[in-house]
Amino acid sequence: MTDTDIKKLAEVDQRSRSNEHRLDNLEDNVADLRKEQSAIYQLAASVQVIAEQTKTTSADVKLLSAKIDEQGKKIDKQDKDRVSAEKALEDKIVAVQSAPAVEKADTLDKVRVAVITAVCSGIATLILGKLLGM
Repeated sequence: MTDTDIKKLAEVDQRSRSNEHRLDNLEDNVADLRKEQSAIYQLAASVQVIAEQTKTTSADVKLLSAKIDEQGKKIDKQDKDRVSAEKALEDKIVAVQSAPAVEKADTLDKVRVAVITAVCSGIATLILGKLLGM
């Protein structure tokens, strides 16, 4: 072997060691990238699960909102029915309380009519009696 061959062999050996070192670094980098890629896949899967749960939650919220609206309508109807029943009861109470006064007023009207009729009849009888000479 000549000096040139030995020199070239030394250069190739040095380059081989350098390349081996670079390959080791690249293999480490690839391993790190695979770990990071796996973490990214797991993150994407988690995001997908969260999105599905959000859709389910949204549907549940809409269902609950509809039920709350329905209950609100029922409560409004019950409240209107209660107010109507209270008004009817109040009217009955007023009618019962005012019944004696109405009866008394009717009785007084009948007595007035009877007295006026009696007085008018007496006056008419007196006038007829004088006209007829009795």
